[in-house]
Amino acid sequence: MNRRSLTALVAATVTAVGCETFTAGKPAEEAVAPAAPPSTAVEETLLFGAINEPRLPSGECGMVLWTLDERSPKAIFRYVVGSSAQAVVGGAETEFALVDVGGGARFGVPARQSFISSDGKRADVRVAFGLGFDGGVYVERAVITLEDGSGWRTVTPAAGLAGCRG
Repeated sequence: MNRRSLTALVAATVTAVGCETFTAGKPAEEAVAPAAPPSTAVEETLLFGAINEPRLPSGECGMVLWTLDERSPKAIFRYVVGSSAQAVVGGAETEFALVDVGGGARFGVPARQSFISSDGKRADVRVAFGLGFDGGVYVERAVITLEDGSGWRTVTPAAGLAGCRG
């Protein structure tokens, strides 16, 4: 038996066994169906929009993260050290309180941060710090995992800057 025939046989067997297991002992109307994909409404409530004020306040330290939209980068997340983080989530301005940190920090910004909003959304931010510059450091390979109260999640890649504004 050649490799192609063996692959086809294994695929057919797995398919047949999977179908039998799926309905074995149950009438078709009682068979357990796979979970439906999330509705568009759920997906849209976890999408980032561009924040109105991406700059850090004068005299403050923090981090600003960007991601790409259809045509260009957009600022989506701003964290001011000792304060809160701001984002536009599902079209609404959302403030996040810092609840947990970990890893090394640069300019007061930890490599791992967890935030909670008043409506129960959780934002877990993981960053890798890159090259430094006068008053800051580039944030590379950042990822924001946003989760709502029912367990739906989105993962957004980002990049940005951490530093202090004079």
